[in-house]
Amino acid sequence: MEEWFSLFWEFLKENTVPIQGTLAILAVVSFILIRLRRVLPFRRVKSQPSPVMDLESAVSTDQIAPAGPTRDSTPISPVGTAPPALPHSEKPSVAVLAFENMSGDPEQEYFSDGISEDIITDLSRISGLFVIARHSSFAYKGKPVDLRQVGRELGVRYLLEGSVRKSGDRVRISAQLIEAETGNHVWAERYDRKLEDLFALQDEITEEVVTALDVKLLSGERGRAFHKFLRTHEARRIFRESLRFWDHPTKEGIPEARRLFEQIVRLEPEAPNGYTGMGFTYWWEVRYGWSSAPEETIRSGWEFAEKAKAFGKSHYATEMLFADLCLSEKKFEQAIEYARFAKSLSPNHHS
Repeated sequence: MEEWFSLFWEFLKENTVPIQGTLAILAVVSFILIRLRRVLPFRRVKSQPSPVMDLESAVSTDQIAPAGPTRDSTPISPVGTAPPALPHSEKPSVAVLAFENMSGDPEQEYFSDGISEDIITDLSRISGLFVIARHSSFAYKGKPVDLRQVGRELGVRYLLEGSVRKSGDRVRISAQLIEAETGNHVWAERYDRKLEDLFALQDEITEEVVTALDVKLLSGERGRAFHKFLRTHEARRIFRESLRFWDHPTKEGIPEARRLFEQIVRLEPEAPNGYTGMGFTYWWEVRYGWSSAPEETIRSGWEFAEKAKAFGKSHYATEMLFADLCLSEKKFEQAIEYARFAKSLSPNHHS
C-alpha cells in the first residue's frame, strides 16, 4: 500500500503544471457556458405529466384521504363515503326535517315548508335546546333517509319529522319525535284542525317536543310557550308585549298590564290568556302589598281565574294562578294540588 502511494505522489510532483492547466481550462469553459445560457434564448422542453400527476391535480387536496390513521390527526373519509359524525351537544339536540306535503298539489309545498320553518324558529328560541338550522336539515328534503345516518351527520340525538295535508279550510298535521340512534318514537301525534288554528297548532307541537325532551324553560320562555291558545297574530303580538310584566311586575306597570290583557280578551274572548293575565295583576297587588283593599282585590283575581277556566282549556299558567290565589288565602293543601296539576300539564316549566 505504501509503495502505491509513493508512486502516485511522484506522479503528481512531475505533472503539477499540466494538471493545473487542465483545471484552469475547465473553469474557463464552465464560465463561458454559464454566461451563454443567460444571454441566449434556449428552448425548454416541457416534460409530459405522468398519469399519477394528472390524477392528483384533478382531485382537490381536501378530497384525498390519507393512507391510514395517524397519531396526531383524525383520518378524512375517502371520496364517496359518508362524512364523519359530528359530536353531540351537551343540550338535548334536535333537527326538524322538512314536513312532507301530502296534499298532492305541488303548489302547496311552500305551505308544508313554512310549517317546518316556523317550528324550527320556535324551538331555536328555547335556550335549553340545540336546534339545527333550516338549510342543514332541509338538505334531506325529498330523499329517502336513514335516520341513524342523518343523526350522525347532523350531530343530533333527536329528529322531528312529519307530514302536512291541507284541504279547504282544514289542515291535518302528523308529527313524530324520533331518537336518531335507535329509531324509537319519543312522541307522536296527529292533529286535525281548522286552518285558522294553525299558529296555535305550531305552538302546541313546539311545546309537546319541549315537554317530551324535559327541557327546562327560563322565565321569558314560559311566556312564549303559554300563548299556544292565541290564534290571531295581533293577540300574539300583544301577549309578547305583556311578557315584561309577567317577568318583572311593578306597581306602576299594573294599569298598562291590564290594558294589554283587556285587548287580548277582546281579540280572543275564548282563550284563557287574557283572563289569566288579568287575574295575575290582582294577585301581584296583594302579594307585593300594593293593594289598599286586599280582600276585594283577591276576589277580582278569583273572578278572572274562573273566567280563564270556563272554556275548559287547562294550562300551566292558569293552574298556577289558582295555586297562588289559594296560597294568599292560606289554603295550603289546595295550593299544592293546583301546583302539582300545573306541573303535570307542563313539567318543563320552572316553578
